[in-house]
Amino acid sequence: MDMNLFRGILTVILLVLFVGLCIWIFSRKRKKQYDDAAKMALDSHHSDKKQEVKRDE
Repeated sequence: MDMNLFRGILTVILLVLFVGLCIWIFSRKRKKQYDDAAKMALDSHHSDKKQEVKRDE
């Protein structure tokens, strides 16, 4: 097996993994999870819990 053939196969495998990861990340099924995570910082209920934990430490 030639080293250049190995590098070519590895490049194709990594490209396929990258494209698959991008499709998985930007799929419509994950939109609700991303919206919930984006609103979490603005949600006062979550920020109150974080402050309580810091006081207990």
